[in-house]
Amino acid sequence: EITPGTAFQELGAGESATFDIGYTVVDFDGSTAASDIVLTVTGVNQDPVLGTGTTSATIPEQSLVTGVTAHDTATGSISFTDVDFHDTHSASVSFVSVSWSGGLGIPQQTLTDLATALTAAVTKDATDLATGTVTWTASIADQDLDFLAQNETLSATYNVTVSDNHGGSATEQITVTFDGERSEERRVGKECRSR
Repeated sequence: EITPGTAFQELGAGESATFDIGYTVVDFDGSTAASDIVLTVTGVNQDPVLGTGTTSATIPEQSLVTGVTAHDTATGSISFTDVDFHDTHSASVSFVSVSWSGGLGIPQQTLTDLATALTAAVTKDATDLATGTVTWTASIADQDLDFLAQNETLSATYNVTVSDNHGGSATEQITVTFDGERSEERRVGKECRSR
């Protein structure tokens, strides 16, 4: 019986390794004969594994302004590993859901921009048994948050997926919360109103 344990765990899909097991046979009169057994171990793909990191962020709306096209931004990173020695990796994002503390009528343009507001990229790969890093960035035009009243929140959830080059993957959920701030005052008749 041969139990290699984790000795060949670093083999990826399509990779192989061989090792020789030498043996000697001794008969009853002390004569010996030596030979060896050659075994081939074939690797299979194993999924990357996500580790620790930043999985949430809070982004405040700019206060006392409206119609600002500049982006409000936050970033974070998550570590990952892969026991397959030569695997390379990429990152992708999918939009999951959004909720507004003030109700259901989120403006359509805000919904459209939220769908692509989070991006992710592998900024350090996990080849050669290194610990890799995937960095994500949440960014949206401030004017998309103008409908938020002060102290209201808009929470968007995304899946960040790290994939290897053989079809394996691992997914982490990221939640970004946008905090509403007081917008600029608007004069209506003789009154001065602000949200």
